[in-house]
Amino acid sequence: MTASAPAREPVDWGVVKAMLRRDLGAIARSKALLLPMLFLPTVLLVLLPLSIGLAANGKTVLISDYFEYYRLAAYLSQHSKRKIGIVMGAASLSDLFDEKYYSDLEGGILESFGRLFKNDLSLYIYPFRKPGEEALTTVETLEVAPALRKLYGYLVDKGVIQPLDNPNESCLSIFSRDVLKKIKANDPSWEAAVPPEVAELIKRKGYFGYRKPMR
Repeated sequence: MTASAPAREPVDWGVVKAMLRRDLGAIARSKALLLPMLFLPTVLLVLLPLSIGLAANGKTVLISDYFEYYRLAAYLSQHSKRKIGIVMGAASLSDLFDEKYYSDLEGGILESFGRLFKNDLSLYIYPFRKPGEEALTTVETLEVAPALRKLYGYLVDKGVIQPLDNPNESCLSIFSRDVLKKIKANDPSWEAAVPPEVAELIKRKGYFGYRKPMR
C-alpha cells in the first residue's frame, strides 16, 4: 500500500502581491537603499533565471527587491521563527565583506552584520571558480581586507558562515550571463547548461529573448 503525498496548500497570490506592494513601497521610500543600477544586473542575470529554474521544478518562488542581505534577513525573520539559511556563492560572500556597501549605515559593516546574524541565521557558501583557473575560492581560501580578517575568522569559527562541501564541480564553469548570451544568439548549446524542465519552460514562454529556430 502506497501512502499518497499530502496535498499541497495553495498559494494565496493576493496576499503575496499585497506584501510585495507594501515592502517595495517601503524600499522606495528608504534612504538606505544603495544605488539600484549597481544591483540590476544581479537581478536580471542571476535571481530571475534562478527563480525560473526553481519554479520550473515545482518550487514556490518569491522575488524580493531587498538588495542588502541584512534587510532580506529581517524580512524573512518576520515570517518565520525557524532557523534561516541563505545560500550564496563565494564571489557574493566576498562582496558582503566590501565596506563600500555600508557607507549609509552609522555602524558600517559591523552594524550590517549585527542585523544579518541576530536571528539565528547562517550563510552556506558554494565555491567559486574563476574562468580559466583550476583553484576554487572557498570559505577557507577567501581573501578579505586585512582589517576584516579577524571578523571573518570569528564568523566562520562561530559557524554562521559555513562551506557547502558537496559542490557539483561540473556546474562551476556555468555562468548565467553566458547562458543568457547564448539564448539571445540562438546558440542551442545553452540547453546543456540548465535542467531540462528549465529549458522547456524558457522555450515555451520565450524567456530571455529565445526565438524558435527557423525551419
